[in-house]
Amino acid sequence: MCDVEYLCKQGRQGAVVSCHNCLQEEKLVRKKLQAKYMLLETRKDGTKFTNRPMKEAAERLQNLAGQYDDMQKQLVEQVITSVATSMSYDCC
Repeated sequence: MCDVEYLCKQGRQGAVVSCHNCLQEEKLVRKKLQAKYMLLETRKDGTKFTNRPMKEAAERLQNLAGQYDDMQKQLVEQVITSVATSMSYDCC
């Protein structure tokens, strides 16, 4: 057990943030994950990653969002045309 695990199990925070065993385990985990996931970005607050199914789902979502926006624009144009036509009949 490394110092970090021991301090965490004791419910205390310690100054030791990594040890040799932790680094070795991290390398093994990272290697396994890289086989399935593509790492996009690593920051203090977390890691951004993707894989093929998530990437395909994101592309489908973008396509559907684009289709939705197009349909919404068409609907707004139809409503404006309809209201303008109604107003022209009401005025005369």
